[in-house]
Amino acid sequence: MSTSNCDQKYIPNKDTILVIGTGLSISLTKNQYPQLSWVGLIKSGYKFALDRGLIDPDTHDNWINRLSATNDVDEIVLTAELLGKKLGAPEGANYTEWLRKSFNNLKPIDEDTQRIIKRISDSGIKICTLNYDTLLEDVTSLPSICVSESKDVIAWIRGEKSAILHLHGIWDKPESCVLGVRDYEKTLNNEVRDFFQRSLASLNTLLFVGCGSTFEDANISNLSTWLKSKFNSAISNHFALVLNTDIKKRLKDPSWQNFVDPIGFGDSHSDLPDYLRDLFAHLYIEKKASLPQELLVGNMEQGLKPVDFNSIKCYLPNSPQALGIRHAQVFTASKFLDGNKYLWLTADWGMNEKEFLWSIIQRGQNISAEMFLINASSYTSRESFYEKIESLIGHSFESFCTALGSFDNSYLILDDIPFDADHDKSLALQNDLQDLTNILASYCENLKVILISRQSPPTKISWVELAALDKADSRSYIEGHPNYKNNLSHDEILLLFEHTNGVPKLITDDLNKLAVASLSEVVAEEGHSISMLAGRFHSAMLNLSSSNQQELKYAFTLLKFISIFPNGEYLENLKRVDRTKKFAISHVTTLQQQGFIYVEEQDELAKSDNQNQRKRLIATRAVKDWIYSNTKQAEVSRIYSAAFKLYFGDQWESGTFKLHSSFIRGDLVEKSAELSNAKFFLKKIFSDAENNSRKQKISMALASHFCAKAMEKSHYKVVHDLCTAITPMLSPENPDNSYWYLIYQYGRALRMFDGDEYYSRAIEKLKDALPHIQDNKTIANLHINMALAYKSLRNFDLAKEHAEKAAKISRGKVLLSAKHIILTCSKHKNQSNELFELETKARKSGAHKVVSNIALSRSRRITDPEKKSELLQGIVDYSHNNLDFYNKARALIELGTTMLQLDKPLQEKTKSSLISIYHHLSDEKMDKLLVQCRSVLWKHFAMNKDLINLLQLFRYSSLRWRLRKESQEETEAIQELDTFVDKAQLEASGKSSSAISYYLGRVSGPSI
Repeated sequence: MSTSNCDQKYIPNKDTILVIGTGLSISLTKNQYPQLSWVGLIKSGYKFALDRGLIDPDTHDNWINRLSATNDVDEIVLTAELLGKKLGAPEGANYTEWLRKSFNNLKPIDEDTQRIIKRISDSGIKICTLNYDTLLEDVTSLPSICVSESKDVIAWIRGEKSAILHLHGIWDKPESCVLGVRDYEKTLNNEVRDFFQRSLASLNTLLFVGCGSTFEDANISNLSTWLKSKFNSAISNHFALVLNTDIKKRLKDPSWQNFVDPIGFGDSHSDLPDYLRDLFAHLYIEKKASLPQELLVGNMEQGLKPVDFNSIKCYLPNSPQALGIRHAQVFTASKFLDGNKYLWLTADWGMNEKEFLWSIIQRGQNISAEMFLINASSYTSRESFYEKIESLIGHSFESFCTALGSFDNSYLILDDIPFDADHDKSLALQNDLQDLTNILASYCENLKVILISRQSPPTKISWVELAALDKADSRSYIEGHPNYKNNLSHDEILLLFEHTNGVPKLITDDLNKLAVASLSEVVAEEGHSISMLAGRFHSAMLNLSSSNQQELKYAFTLLKFISIFPNGEYLENLKRVDRTKKFAISHVTTLQQQGFIYVEEQDELAKSDNQNQRKRLIATRAVKDWIYSNTKQAEVSRIYSAAFKLYFGDQWESGTFKLHSSFIRGDLVEKSAELSNAKFFLKKIFSDAENNSRKQKISMALASHFCAKAMEKSHYKVVHDLCTAITPMLSPENPDNSYWYLIYQYGRALRMFDGDEYYSRAIEKLKDALPHIQDNKTIANLHINMALAYKSLRNFDLAKEHAEKAAKISRGKVLLSAKHIILTCSKHKNQSNELFELETKARKSGAHKVVSNIALSRSRRITDPEKKSELLQGIVDYSHNNLDFYNKARALIELGTTMLQLDKPLQEKTKSSLISIYHHLSDEKMDKLLVQCRSVLWKHFAMNKDLINLLQLFRYSSLRWRLRKESQEETEAIQELDTFVDKAQLEASGKSSSAISYYLGRVSGPSI
């Protein structure tokens, strides 16, 4: 029913609060669950008490009859209070179990109502509920908060937190669900109540939905009574949606008068969804949820995360001057690209290789190709290159390859490959890159790879060298250049050639100068009188460093500062290194035009506009080497000192640390430039302090402070890498607390890695630190880490011993973790019951991860696959609602394994989640879970004869195996596919997809 067809008394706005009653829950489930009504819930409680022997049949019948015969709220409340006592509310095991059985398995059914509630939630309307169920959370994907959670409630009222507010408790927090509350005010603590009293007058209008049956819902009655008694003169008018036939009755109801105005939504309950849709239509907006609703994913391709390539996108300059030159090189390069799908290109400084590549693409009429460029000047190993990709695009290298393979026509340029005079080192680099290129070219069927270096590869492979232009090509280049505006004679062109030695960049520079000067003035200018190609870079650096022009002096100073940061830095931060220098964008442009620096763009959250992305300035390796060799050591030290102050605070040398703002924001990822720079600087600080005890002490304290912050943000690998690098520099003689705190953090980080070697090393570090740690909180956490490490090593006795030590000196979440470890390392009959009780306590304390950990432990002790799958599904939902990805992933993988035991297919939602989990795990490099997830998906796809998904999963897995040189795994997968894939039939079918092409290519290609 449209709102235009009824008397609409109220138009909701952003300040409206939606108050949901049992009627909407009943509507969402199409009246399938009697316990969703207030009276139905109490009746189910008495039935539960009877079944458990808590009451006799006569008592049961007596109270059920009284409940059925009355509409009096006080009578209903009395009945509920008695039930609560019989079940041991609010903390008794029977009470907890009754609520779990009543609400755990409820699922929304009515799709129209679900859709409308989701849209209302997405429009920003606050939603609270008087119900104990979590159907609204299922529909909106929002978390739950209880009215007793003061900070969260206040944040919810202020609009700082999106959630479903439960005014009378939530079933999975039994202590919050108090039956038969006579005094609503007792459910609120002073902090929340006072905030209500200060704010309710101006906050909002309440719109009640599903609250029409006032006499059957004591919660609504108590709420309205409390609000009217407290705020009768302050609150604005409120409204409730009711059936048209109930309007007159509600107008006469004393509990509604002067508090709630009834609004008719239609003649039937089925009219409610349409009415709500129209009522809130003007508020529907696109809104990004705090936890995205999961979309159903039908195949592996759909589960892929989108990759933003803006940070590596390359736009080749429009270069008509390059079309008429270097014909032999163009022919050879095109042949290599067409045949091999890759090209090795050698081009020294100033050869304008981007113009050359533009000409190849133009001549091949390949103008629609996507171009991507990655600066490889810092390439040292395959692993470091994968990390660089992660820092650039925010995704793993595997995700990068998969997304790259989705383009119909693309080129990837690996620029400035660092070959040097060390033949063996360069040869190893060449072989590594060639292997990587082969993987890329075979995985991405429409990709061509171009590898550019300043020096030629060490072996005589097929490669193209760009040298200076000869006289003929120089003339063609000049006459075809967009900046050529003069009619130069043959002799004048030769003069220009001699001045530039045929170097394209220098020719372009001279043509630019000819727009404002004569040829004689241009060729007379010093700076281009270069006779040897190898010396041009050195001369260019000398010209910049010795210039008397103020702007060029600033540019050179800026270049020195950029060179200090191994992973580059943003201009805004470089300005803070030396505030006396007025660095500007023009100085950056000068350096970039000379080829001394390059720019990398790194996406920031909530920013998709490429023009607004921050640009990190990075000096080339040649520039860094030149600066270091040609700058006095005192000046280098001064620049480093300024950089250290930027990252660790002006007073870091006196022990007062203020970390770079990027670390404090908490939005860093492990491979970010700032973290990499910080690790480098800390290593240098330790190295410089080697022979100075005072500096060593400060360095230790700084490293401990940094590692503590990194551990808070879960950057375990950062801590591991830093500690691995600096601990050899540390002297164990007379170390202070900072040293041992650092060793403690080192042990914690080691424990997070897979493998017995890491667990043993973690225990070793933690043991070393234990005698020197003073505070009980750290000692308790240290014992917890040792217990978990021993448990991973399957030494349950020692794990239990350390957990018991932690339990003696801790409380709260640490105590709960300790008890969980003790239970899981013990063997006795009541273990399952004790785990359940411990889980209940964890729920009360809001220790969500402990809850999921314990629930997972309980699930592993269940032998009945049906019961196990039910529990695991509950863990999946609980972890999802509490934003606990790790435990959600674990539960999903175990759920998939259990479904295999039942020989049942995965539900579409579960399959969708597992596919998404697979891609996420691949991005996060959580290898152990990734292997398990892949195995579960593979078996389910095979069971369902889902060939397309199998081939897609093989393609992704094969890429990972090849990158890690794990050929045996790929061989076994191919052998397994051979049992039900007819290769000849697949080839003859004419079906085309990247997965099919890749599989056929791997099977028919050279031995793997």
